[in-house]
Amino acid sequence: MKRIAALVRLAGRLAIDTIRSSIQLAHDVLSPRDLSSVRVLEFQTRARTDLELMLLSCAITLTPGTLTLDAGDDRRTLLIHAMYAADAERVLGDIRERYEADILCLLRGNEP
Repeated sequence: MKRIAALVRLAGRLAIDTIRSSIQLAHDVLSPRDLSSVRVLEFQTRARTDLELMLLSCAITLTPGTLTLDAGDDRRTLLIHAMYAADAERVLGDIRERYEADILCLLRGNEP
């Protein structure tokens, strides 16, 4: 049951975040000012398997304005390009809470 709930939460969050980010990105493109605050961030992941790492990377990349650039040699660090990262800690916290936690719950069957 936890896995189904995690799947539903993850799908809903990805849908909402994709719409919200698309609107933000479109607004920035159409605005005469540059509203972005681009950064490359290091995300320390709790993923242990290649599947967990791949799903997390895909979830990050699916959301407009963010892109997974690379996985570190240690397979525990992701480099993420974020267009709207004025508050880097908030961006990293959102990834951990909104995507990573549900992906790990979905694949492991328990809370990470």
